[in-house]
Amino acid sequence: MKELKYANLEGRTALIEKLVEDYMNSSASEVSVILGNHGSGKTYVIYETINEILKRNKLRNKIQVFVPQDDELATYVSSKCLSVENIEANISLPLRFGIGFDISAAISKNNTKSQFNYISSLLRKNFSSDILICVPKYLKQDRKIRILIKLIIDNLQQLKKSFKHKIFFLISDVDKLCINDFISCTSINEYFLEDYEEDDILQYLINKHGIVTNKTELLDKIKQIKKICASNLKLVDFLYVDFVEQDISFFRALDSVVTYRLTQLKDDGLKGNISEDDMEDIILTSSLSIKSFGSDEIALVSDKPSNLVRKSLQLAENQVLLKSNSLHFYNFTCEEIQEILRKKLFCKNKERYLDYYNYYCVNEEDQYYFRAYYLWAYDNCMKDEIFALLILAYSNALKLIDLQCIQKIDSFFDTDKCSLKFSKDYRQIKTFYTMVNSDSTNFDDLKSFYDNLQRDYYELPLKAELARAFFHFMYKHLLPWDMTLKHTLSQLLQYANEKISLSLSPHPVKINPIDESVLRLRIIYDIAPFILDSLNDIELFRNLYNLISELSHRIQISSSGRSIAKYMENVFNRKAFLFVNQMQCGIFYDKAKKYFIDNNIWDEYCITLICEAGTDIVIQKYEEAMKCCYKAKRIALEKGIVIPLPQKLANNAIISNFLLYESKHSEKECLKYAQKTCKKLRKFLCRVPCATEFVIVTNICSLYIYSGDIAEYSEYKKYLEHLMECENVANLKDDDIDDFYRYYFAWFEIYKCILESKWNEANAIADNLQGFVPSLFKKQEVFWDKKLLALNKLLENKSFVNGYNFCKNLVPLNRRASELAVFFCRGLMLSDLQYTSYD
Repeated sequence: MKELKYANLEGRTALIEKLVEDYMNSSASEVSVILGNHGSGKTYVIYETINEILKRNKLRNKIQVFVPQDDELATYVSSKCLSVENIEANISLPLRFGIGFDISAAISKNNTKSQFNYISSLLRKNFSSDILICVPKYLKQDRKIRILIKLIIDNLQQLKKSFKHKIFFLISDVDKLCINDFISCTSINEYFLEDYEEDDILQYLINKHGIVTNKTELLDKIKQIKKICASNLKLVDFLYVDFVEQDISFFRALDSVVTYRLTQLKDDGLKGNISEDDMEDIILTSSLSIKSFGSDEIALVSDKPSNLVRKSLQLAENQVLLKSNSLHFYNFTCEEIQEILRKKLFCKNKERYLDYYNYYCVNEEDQYYFRAYYLWAYDNCMKDEIFALLILAYSNALKLIDLQCIQKIDSFFDTDKCSLKFSKDYRQIKTFYTMVNSDSTNFDDLKSFYDNLQRDYYELPLKAELARAFFHFMYKHLLPWDMTLKHTLSQLLQYANEKISLSLSPHPVKINPIDESVLRLRIIYDIAPFILDSLNDIELFRNLYNLISELSHRIQISSSGRSIAKYMENVFNRKAFLFVNQMQCGIFYDKAKKYFIDNNIWDEYCITLICEAGTDIVIQKYEEAMKCCYKAKRIALEKGIVIPLPQKLANNAIISNFLLYESKHSEKECLKYAQKTCKKLRKFLCRVPCATEFVIVTNICSLYIYSGDIAEYSEYKKYLEHLMECENVANLKDDDIDDFYRYYFAWFEIYKCILESKWNEANAIADNLQGFVPSLFKKQEVFWDKKLLALNKLLENKSFVNGYNFCKNLVPLNRRASELAVFFCRGLMLSDLQYTSYD
């Protein structure tokens, strides 16, 4: 890592020229980091470099430049224009990456192929030349920007090799920690901008404001300016008015100048019918914001009309107190100015911190860090409710890999205002999260650690969050009948179904407890796979689906919170077959597809198509099912994404193909085609015990016995029993085996007995089928009775029947019979594959 220092205004100019030449010649280091104190010209160097590159690009389009615009990287056109009108040229993460799901998995080194395909699909439309990504104030950027950059960094060498172009990063910050995200890059240059000298300050004033005067006469004043501004040219600019208005030798301190500017601002407000009290309150209230703020936010916090606040903020921008971006969000010109105004408010109206807390509770409840900060700022000490909010914020930061937020949270516990009790608890909870996020953790050790974390003084939302994290680990690593897993599930169901709120200490401003709805949504998201895959409890799942819909429409939360609710609702929509009749699933699939398309969540879109194909199989829309599968494959290829468990797509395509063939061909042809279909399915076996493997083997067994091949059927039945660790998958009385497989194989065994003329054995199995309906098929129970009645008649007559007729003609169906009847009345049923889990 090279480190170069640049002094004076001339040094900044030299650095700009160097960077421009390096980028235009493709000879720059992968990462260029500009460091320096506040106001030392870091952002100036970046944008002057960009503007000079754009001038040269007019002659030859050598490099594309991207800068942060809200939560995406936008093409830079000029200092006044980002390419927001050409949104396709911008680079952004899909919505799901900003709401706390899948980010750790996306960054994971164990997911490199999927990760590369994903990030290359984002860059493909922009990678026709070298790319320069410029990020001033790196550590303050939106977390989605930093996640996006992290994804690019992790795949940088492969991206350059694949696209035959280079990617450069030009970043700046006051903190050297900004380099940490880029440490894996092969070349990093560090440029340090030294503080300005007195001559630089004078030259700056001359260059920018046209001051022409005798330097000797101003020498004392320039010295005072340097003392006040510490070489921060942003503050020098702010003091300019005071500079030209005063003839006295004494130069006022910064807080006096801020007070003077605020007085001027009040005078400007009076001209626009804004009272002095309103103007001061709006500006001081704004100073408490710890992020970019808009007029609507300040209006709600200060309880003032939006138009009044909007005019006030615009006047403050005219006075150089504030600056705004293209989206009309504001920041203070300098942190020093904001801090002076914040102190003024603290003395006059400390309760405004509580107004901010109320604002976030009502409008952005999932901003746990902000809520904790404003309570802490008012109370000036750690309390149970603040501790709970900080742990919720820590959990979210882990999901989002937001190391900067974690550092901020750590700082709350490194102060004498935090008791030893809370500091110790925080360290233990951090260890707990490390354990639950590691696949190598011993469960007994984790359980013991979790049990020791149970504190009576913990707030209910904190207890719920710890239980959620503990359950997530158990679901991934334990068998479904583990008692600790079941007990924790029962606890989480209570949290999901009941309001959970903080119990707040008394305050002079009324604070109404709110239901932590986003936390309840996250709990539902984590327990739903277990309820679907392990318990097959459709009724409970339906209740959770209704609860998600209710929370989605009721809660008032931030954009990421609303996204969580809508994302989960549409993930559940693509599972509609579980809670409505298959004939009624279409509208749910349409809702899910529209949502995933609108939000560029292409993997979920493809999964929805595959799920829709599965439902189409059940209702005899075989051609449509195949089209869905082919479309999912095409979209995945176009978008460069990897479909999880592609065996599911293959199964649905192969099964729909067989059933379409069966509907158009003779018995003899179908019996032969069943053997060919088995060979196709066998290619997708992965020799790993999982639900996908179980279903594919079940289909292979169904088709082998359909074709009359008892030997192959028996071999694959034994293979499945080996995977399931059971003696007989057709044993209807073995409750340790999922009733889905017991039902299917009971029918397979009955038909095997028919082929072998073992009528007594067939009758014995049929007798046990009386009243036996798999929980997954409760809605189709009417067909079970018809099937069993037809079977008993066949067995009574000891009628031999081939596989084709045992499936197609076992139950007499008239032309008006429903599409479902044809599928569920097959003697040898086949199965589609759906996506029910999230991991």
